[in-house]
Amino acid sequence: MPNKDSGKDGTRIHRIGFISDLHVFSRYGLLPPRFRPAKIGPAGKFLEYVWACWLDWCKRCPPLETLVVNGDTHEGEAGSKYEAMDAFTDDLNLHADAAVETLSLIRPKVKHLWILRGTPRHEGRHFDTIERIASDLKAEPWAERRFTGFVLEGSFHGLRLNVTHHMTTGWLYKGTAADREAMLAAAAEAESKVIPSDIIVRGHLHMKHLCKTHGKWVLLQPAWKVVNPYAMKAMGFYKANLLTDIGAMVLATHGHGDVSWEEYEYANYKAQSRDLAAPARLHG
Repeated sequence: MPNKDSGKDGTRIHRIGFISDLHVFSRYGLLPPRFRPAKIGPAGKFLEYVWACWLDWCKRCPPLETLVVNGDTHEGEAGSKYEAMDAFTDDLNLHADAAVETLSLIRPKVKHLWILRGTPRHEGRHFDTIERIASDLKAEPWAERRFTGFVLEGSFHGLRLNVTHHMTTGWLYKGTAADREAMLAAAAEAESKVIPSDIIVRGHLHMKHLCKTHGKWVLLQPAWKVVNPYAMKAMGFYKANLLTDIGAMVLATHGHGDVSWEEYEYANYKAQSRDLAAPARLHG
């Protein structure tokens, strides 16, 4: 149902939420308890932590007029024969069921749901699974018989948005990535090559950064997945942990071009330190 909160001047507040990179069915992402293997192993620590964060956000999040899910909703068949698999199973029907159950916890608070496609590494070359997830959740259609897309360009009560999952990787300073995106957007708009935007939203990097630069708001989205071995291999242990963020963002406006942000941020999971001079007690 739509949000009916009002500001001090009596005008209605409109809210749009942004979440990204849920990676449902990953050992390091979101997974409803009933889908977990009986013998889950050490990954249970990560799953319990991230799931508790998700339940907290679903409880605290206000009613949203619109929610945008910006890619990598499920883990998919990522990985190769040279890498450890993140997913507990490659049964994509189970991925879809678990993702629908996960998002169903926030769905009653959302009037309009938009779902974007992430990387084919996770969501497949044909995006069949994410299409089924979006259809089951009654997401807004992008076209006839299609419920997901790559780039969401539209307006929200006078604010022009450009949302897509992919983002240039390799950054150390979060502000550099955000500033570059806004600068390129301004240049492309000046050449009349793209639709103008006031707010740019990007996922994929699993890091949160919010700034206003070159006349635009830029949001780099946090994820719902803790650091995995692939991230440590690609970025190194400290960089991966430094840049990874967990949570969601909500934009609020009265519809007159004003913008305020509501942040829902959760601490990264930190492992316990082991006493290397004492015997390991696994069954004490």
